[in-house]
Amino acid sequence: MLKKISLIMLSFSLCMPSVIASAEEKTKTQIMVKAENFPEGKTYAEIFPDQNLAKRIAVLSGKQPTDIVTKTDLDSIKVLQCDSSGISDIAGLEYMENLTTIDFTYCSVTDLSPLANLTNLIYVDFDGNNNIVDLEPLKGLINLETLNLGAFDGNSIVDISPLANLTKLKRLDLEGNNIVDVTPLKGLTNLENLDIYNNEISDICALNSLTNLTSLFLGANTIEDLTSLNSMQKLTTLEARSNHFVKKDLEIINSLSSLRSLEMGDNDITDLSFFNTCTSTSLKYVYFAGNHISDIRPLMTYRNAHRNLSTYDVTKQVITLPTIETKENAVTVENKLFDINGDLLAPKQIDNKGTYTAPNVTWDDLTADPMKVSYTFNNSGKFSGTVNQPIDYLAPELTFDSEITYTVNTLKDEATFLSDVSADTDANAEINSNFESKVRMNTVGDYRVSIWSSNKHKESQGIITVHVVAAPTLPFITADSEITYDKGTVKNEAEFFNDVSATTERDATITSNFDQVVDLDIPGDYEVTLTSTNAVGAVTTKVIVHVVAVPVLPTITASPEVTYDKGIAKNEAEFFNDVSATTERDATITSDFNQVVDLAVADDYEVILTSTNATGSVSTKVIVHVVENITPVNPLNPKKSDTPVIPNLPDNPLKPVNPVESKSNVAYTINSTDSKASREKSTTQISGNSLPKTGDSKLYWVLIGLMFVGTASFSWNKKRI
Repeated sequence: MLKKISLIMLSFSLCMPSVIASAEEKTKTQIMVKAENFPEGKTYAEIFPDQNLAKRIAVLSGKQPTDIVTKTDLDSIKVLQCDSSGISDIAGLEYMENLTTIDFTYCSVTDLSPLANLTNLIYVDFDGNNNIVDLEPLKGLINLETLNLGAFDGNSIVDISPLANLTKLKRLDLEGNNIVDVTPLKGLTNLENLDIYNNEISDICALNSLTNLTSLFLGANTIEDLTSLNSMQKLTTLEARSNHFVKKDLEIINSLSSLRSLEMGDNDITDLSFFNTCTSTSLKYVYFAGNHISDIRPLMTYRNAHRNLSTYDVTKQVITLPTIETKENAVTVENKLFDINGDLLAPKQIDNKGTYTAPNVTWDDLTADPMKVSYTFNNSGKFSGTVNQPIDYLAPELTFDSEITYTVNTLKDEATFLSDVSADTDANAEINSNFESKVRMNTVGDYRVSIWSSNKHKESQGIITVHVVAAPTLPFITADSEITYDKGTVKNEAEFFNDVSATTERDATITSNFDQVVDLDIPGDYEVTLTSTNAVGAVTTKVIVHVVAVPVLPTITASPEVTYDKGIAKNEAEFFNDVSATTERDATITSDFNQVVDLAVADDYEVILTSTNATGSVSTKVIVHVVENITPVNPLNPKKSDTPVIPNLPDNPLKPVNPVESKSNVAYTINSTDSKASREKSTTQISGNSLPKTGDSKLYWVLIGLMFVGTASFSWNKKRI
């Protein structure tokens, strides 16, 4: 406020001579200034709708509001002081072109349009009017040097772009508005004093060009970086309160060679060690009230180095120590407060009956369980504040089994129950539960029991499930009575249990001797014993495990072809023997021989032989050649077989020759081979004289011989006659 009062006094001192001389120069002013559209014959009350403004201007002219106002009257007024006068409407000021200074501080003006053409204005003050939003009427006031639109309550200004061309401005106050963007100010390079306190500004890079600034007020914003101020070598006063600045933000001081006054109160500064190495030599006053500083020894280091620092304010510090976690009612902290001379600063007041024995502050009996304890300090009114020690009282540790099972009608009280579930807690805590009210021991069921442990501060809780079950009995066990596995199958006990659907009660366990008695690589039948066991005892059941060989298709072998003379007689069994047909012992051979072969007709026939077992069938083909009888050959002259040859006659030509020679027994075989053993041939013999085979030439020659013998005998007898 002092800065504004001084500015106002300066403006009035410049303008007062003009006011005093105005009465003497009325005629001259009337000649020089004449508004063509001035409403002649109107009273002050008619020209100025706001009656408070009408009265004020009439007084300056030595008249009453009901008097007729002249243009000369208005032109004579250059300074208009109307602060705190209740004025809300400045209509009529548009006729007062000679105004150079106006002050409507703490009025209720909202519309500035009557000022649009008052280009002689050099000082305008609307601090604290609250509802001014539009600055457009000010954009033509190019002679303005001082513009105040702020104060603590400020206005409602957001857009300051209409100020961009007011390049003669030296003092600009925009405190307490809603400004976000300060870019329009970057061209106002004549500014010496700028107040943008209490807005919504986070970026001040645009201010880097304002190298003529000597005073800058930018507190109560959300500014994150002060490095853009490094060009302001003329800056002597920097106010930067309430921006959450921290230790690193102090480094800008080294760039401001003319800085004498620094205000950084109500920030988040905890450490002043920057001043141990600060290179600025101009600082005379520092203000760090409302931070979190516990040690101001670096200020003495700076003072000793540069001898300029005369005043410091590090009051109203709020120091919050890290939270202490405890289950006890006592807390001790170390005091780390140091004054400018480096001495340990003793507490002034300690709450909750705490005591101090350097360097420790102790609270022995915190029966009220405070969430924090604290002590205050004050060093000659320059370094003061409060140290807070937050306390987090821990709940007692509580351990227990999460569930327990009792047999129905068992007698249990709470103490026994807590012992059964191994409930345990801290020495200074007590365990309780709702076991007795929650659990009905005469009724089977599941019950949720609450358990808790309490100390003087907090409580730990948990839930235990109590199963009340019927009296135990032997378990039951069910399983399939048998199962078959192929030889070579791999199975473990668990898979075996699943395969035979083995089941038992939840509180029982199934075991077996499966792994000991069953060999899945050897076919056979194995007896496996399954046993179900619970707390009462065990029961068993048997499962037969069949291990079988893996079935395969049979094999069949036979000669690929056979030849028969036409007219010969053959059955299927003889055919099998003739072609050496064989297969496994567990397989049977069949064929379509009887259906497709006609031994009375010479031809080639395709016969299919099929071997069949339990797995399936395989087949092979045999070609049967049925051929005509072969022409006999003369054994005496093979080269001339078509001429009969008379054989040598026997000694007794009259002795008949047996045309049928006795033959030994003839056998035919059907072969079969076992798939697992070595192939063995089984032979079936058929006894009896066999007939000559088709194409046998012995009977033929016998008959020829008989014919010759008969012919010779007939000729011999005839000669004798």
